[in-house]
Amino acid sequence: MYTSLPFLLNIEMLTDHQQQLRSLRPVLQGFRDSRHWSVAHTVVEWLSKIEHLPNKSNEHHQKLKTLLDQELPSWRAWACWQPNVARIKKWGKLNLTLQGQLRCIIALDGPDFDSNGKTLGKSLPDHKLPKDRRTSSILTFNGETHEECLYMAEKLLRLADKSLTYRPEDREIFFHLMTGVDILRRKLDLIEILTSVGFETIRDRIAEAYLLRGASKQTQIDAVKWLLKKMNANPKYRTLRDVFAVDFGPLVKDMIQEERSHLLAFMFVAEALGTNVMTFEQQLDLRLDLVEASWLQPCAEYSHMLRVMDTWPLPYERTILRGIYLSLEMSPRASTSTSTLVPMISSRILGEPETPDDDSKSMLEALMSLWQTCKDSARRSIAICLVSEPKSITINLRILCLNQLPSLSDSFVQSYWHIVCDDLDNRQRSCVAFADLFASASLSVDMTHWTTLLRHEMVEEGEALLQYTLEHLTVQSWVLYLQNLHRLYGSDSNCTFSPGPPSPVIFTPQLLYWGRKLVPYTDILNLLKETPDSIDARRCLFLAAAEHLYIQARIQEILNALKPARRSKSDKTDTATRVSLLKRLSKDGSNAAEVRNALVGLNNLSPSGIEVCARIQHLSEIDLSPHVHQVFLEAWLPDPSLHAGDRGSLKTVFLHSADGNLSRDEKFVLAADYLDSEYVELLHEARRLAALRASLKTVDLQGVVELLADIGIEDGPHSEDVLASMPPEVLNAVEIVGEKEVEILFPLTHFTQIQRTALGLGSLQSFVLLLELCDHKTTPDRFCIHLGPESKDRTLGGLLDNIDGKVSPWSNTCRLGGLKTSSLCMQPNSFRNPFEYNLTKMLQRRLPGSNLGQDLTSLPELHEIITHHLKNIGRYCTECGRTFCTNLRKPTTCQLPRCIYLFANSDPQVKFPHLTEDQLVTDLLFSSLHAAASTSNKELLPNYPTDPPTLLSQLNNVPPLSNNPPLDTQTSSLLTYTLTSHRSYLLTATGSLKIPSLPPGTLQFLLANSTPEREALFSNPPQEKRILFHGTNPDRLWAILVQGLRILSGTDLQTNGAVSGKGVYLSDCPRVAFGYSTKILKIPDEGAWKRSALKGKGWKVLLGVEHRGESVAAGEGVIHVVREERDLVVRYVFLVPEGGERSVLVKGHLVPGMGSVCGGLRSGAL
Repeated sequence: MYTSLPFLLNIEMLTDHQQQLRSLRPVLQGFRDSRHWSVAHTVVEWLSKIEHLPNKSNEHHQKLKTLLDQELPSWRAWACWQPNVARIKKWGKLNLTLQGQLRCIIALDGPDFDSNGKTLGKSLPDHKLPKDRRTSSILTFNGETHEECLYMAEKLLRLADKSLTYRPEDREIFFHLMTGVDILRRKLDLIEILTSVGFETIRDRIAEAYLLRGASKQTQIDAVKWLLKKMNANPKYRTLRDVFAVDFGPLVKDMIQEERSHLLAFMFVAEALGTNVMTFEQQLDLRLDLVEASWLQPCAEYSHMLRVMDTWPLPYERTILRGIYLSLEMSPRASTSTSTLVPMISSRILGEPETPDDDSKSMLEALMSLWQTCKDSARRSIAICLVSEPKSITINLRILCLNQLPSLSDSFVQSYWHIVCDDLDNRQRSCVAFADLFASASLSVDMTHWTTLLRHEMVEEGEALLQYTLEHLTVQSWVLYLQNLHRLYGSDSNCTFSPGPPSPVIFTPQLLYWGRKLVPYTDILNLLKETPDSIDARRCLFLAAAEHLYIQARIQEILNALKPARRSKSDKTDTATRVSLLKRLSKDGSNAAEVRNALVGLNNLSPSGIEVCARIQHLSEIDLSPHVHQVFLEAWLPDPSLHAGDRGSLKTVFLHSADGNLSRDEKFVLAADYLDSEYVELLHEARRLAALRASLKTVDLQGVVELLADIGIEDGPHSEDVLASMPPEVLNAVEIVGEKEVEILFPLTHFTQIQRTALGLGSLQSFVLLLELCDHKTTPDRFCIHLGPESKDRTLGGLLDNIDGKVSPWSNTCRLGGLKTSSLCMQPNSFRNPFEYNLTKMLQRRLPGSNLGQDLTSLPELHEIITHHLKNIGRYCTECGRTFCTNLRKPTTCQLPRCIYLFANSDPQVKFPHLTEDQLVTDLLFSSLHAAASTSNKELLPNYPTDPPTLLSQLNNVPPLSNNPPLDTQTSSLLTYTLTSHRSYLLTATGSLKIPSLPPGTLQFLLANSTPEREALFSNPPQEKRILFHGTNPDRLWAILVQGLRILSGTDLQTNGAVSGKGVYLSDCPRVAFGYSTKILKIPDEGAWKRSALKGKGWKVLLGVEHRGESVAAGEGVIHVVREERDLVVRYVFLVPEGGERSVLVKGHLVPGMGSVCGGLRSGAL
């Protein structure tokens, strides 16, 4: 389309092609960006014809040029473009990778959009270049003149064109040398030579030297050595050498430096890296070749390469340096050693002449020499420490020590190394140890260098060293330390190599002279060292007295006063007092006279004064306020046994520290607090010893009693001996909490969750029986029961202590030990749950009728009785204790009217546990009672004293029970009848007690036990038992719960025909039995009391029944007729919601779970 456009030169047609010219503009820009010159040349070739048309100046041509200028501004550059057509076609056939690599070069064959030249490479417009360089828009040609730049551009294009004929691996050299935008004539000449005939082999080697074609480091080394030898010997390569020298020099330098880096990595990283390191033989060959390569001398790196090769470490030096580096981690001063030696080793390996300095090099050479000479680890480790010493210690001194180290004895070296290791974190202690070591060694060896090193260390430590010696050295050690310093340094401590700060105080000559004067007082001065906060006094005695004569005279008087007349007693206290007086010394000795007077006064005390002094000194050794000492001293001073001189001396000794402005009363308060704390500690200690004595008696009662009698210690009360003779299980449960009172702890952990619900125990794990030891026949009820946390709050401390008028926390709740307060625990109707009631009834029966609880000897028997009762709590009548034949899950009464009456009149919380423990059961009982009363049939209300209408009225007036409201007499009577007229234990089935696969929404209730008489029949193991089902109506449920399933065939209460004769009709298929439940418990229909939580739904009743004895199936085995009422016991009551009959009730889904629960109830597992 575009090629035919210019030949439509009619002026009227030009306007029609304006849009076509406009669309050509982005096409040409695309060619320019992508360097697709061959395609572009085909598209724009017609523009050159317009440029050369005759009569350019006529009007038609002017309009044509105007149109082109408007729609195609770059048309003149395209029109003037005259490329090498064959070459640009060859460019166009290259793959994209090669085009990308040659992109900058290909641009030289493109149009010149700046000056409209033939090509960009042929013009390189001079007016747009810097004066000293000729630059295109893409490449920089480093020619001296414009003509030279044009020549270089054409040569570059020619060489690039020629490179397309090379093998792909040969092109790598061209691209490597042409990398970047700077084009050097030298590199063009080098490429031209390498591409000449006869240079194929050397071209391959140069590629390997540049690590091209996948060459390895070893291949590079071999290639460089081969090139050096060939170009040194063969004149053929002279021209190549002249061109290649400038590039080859840096290549060889980088290779050598990289090899040194590899060697350094071998030193510091891993032995395996050694395989990549140039061998020593290769290094020697390379150096010889470099020496002969004089043609490399113009290269600036040539001399540096030779220096680096000269410093290449020998093989044994590599081993030594690596050994030094590996030893740094084991050095006690690893971090310091590493930071010092690693730069030295790195410089030695890399051959960097500028670092480190000559002294550091000399020190490393001395270390390497020692490493080669000495093989023992101690000397090597000491050498590393010496090299790592602070910069303040001159390198020359460290080198001298390194040179002397091999000749020192093994014992000296070992001792030196032990000091370095042991005192790594305590440089002050090491200074003292080194002084002793060097002084001993100086008798046979010149220790000048080492003592100079030690002095530097002592100067560095300064005040810290002095503080350490005063705090930790005894008098003998202090004098020995000063003697060692005198032996090492004499009177002149400014040794060779010790410029810097002046000598520390420790070098003062007078210290040794004065220190020897302190030796006779070693014992007391060493005691002063052990006394806390005595550093100022020791500084005065050891330093200030030696430096100042006037202080020395006062201290001498103090020392003289430390020699008292021999005393017959209290020598230890006397010494302690003298030490405390010495401790008062200030570090400058300004109070020396005061201390001297106090010591003189102490020496003048009479025996009575010494006794008082000992007591005050004892108080001073306790961390108390000085005002307490003053109060006690003032209390003792008026003692007539004290002499007048004693009073003044005691004041001098002790009243110095009573500073402050406290009033007399405030001082007395401090003293009283101290006495109170002492009293409490004595009381605690007495209790601890009493407990220890009691514990020992449990092991050997008679032996402990005899031992106490022999050593004259008062024995404990007789009760303690009685307790010690008890069995361990009783002894661990009994605590004596008063003169006549004991606590006995019993666990409750054996009760199952069903039993806990029945007894109202919740999660309680234990209870405490508080018992008064007395004759319970004449004084009954001398006990009380406390459950769980309550027993922990009332521990033995409450009854044992009666301090500051605080009475036992139990005294207001228990009538024990003759207390006048009324018993809150034993008041009528004060029981909080059935458990307390049951256990109290048992104790009230057993204690008055025996000698139990009369004294401690009866406690084991009482403990056994209560423990047995707790394990069988459901086996006895709650009121009279009559034994049942089975252990019920919930304790109940026997059938005696008196027992039933007593229980019916007990605490509401005892007889109505469902009100708080299981309110849904109460709701079920009321609902069934309401359904029965609604029939007006009194036979469905066994033992109820009033008529059904009255019962309905009472039921409708019962308040909601969810908030446990107060109960009036009428409601209480109704609840008593409802919850106690049946002796079974009914509870809501939850958790593992629930039977799965029942219709959704079914309420399940479990009769954990029936009457004791009925449960006794079912506890007989040989009896065969099975699960059956019985469907009934809500109005019959109450009578069934109270009396059990009864045979009503032939009576007015018969519901269905007795086809198989008299008996109770059941089915082993729950679906069949459920069909006989015809009435619904529903509001507002009959059969529900108006406050029932069950309202809102209709319910049918299905009973799960346990049958004992042989099978009595009738018909096809679905219906069972039981002739004996005692062979049946109801276990489950299922309230199935209305519509639940549509669900399938499967025998196989219900019977296994019900059988498991029944077995668990009989075994006691539930």
